[in-house]
Amino acid sequence: MIIHNFKSAFGGALRDKQYFTIHIFGLAIVLCAVILITLFVRDELGYDKWLTDHERIYKIENTVNFPGSPTVLGAYTPGPLAPVLISNFENDVE
Repeated sequence: MIIHNFKSAFGGALRDKQYFTIHIFGLAIVLCAVILITLFVRDELGYDKWLTDHERIYKIENTVNFPGSPTVLGAYTPGPLAPVLISNFENDVE
């Protein structure tokens, strides 16, 4: 049964070479996209996993609201924030 399927597919590829080429290129493009998306998701989910105690790492974000503009989220913080965090959260910040 499977030999018949291979013979049929090979015969169809010989008859319609243009469609076969288009299908192979389409398959290659889709496989590349899937591999790239998988690598991106794996990298994002594994961020900082190489550090010991990675469960204890937090990211500080700030929200800025300008009048008449949408809310802006940022991951940057001013330098003087470190002493304030240490004084307010002395048991939680190392």
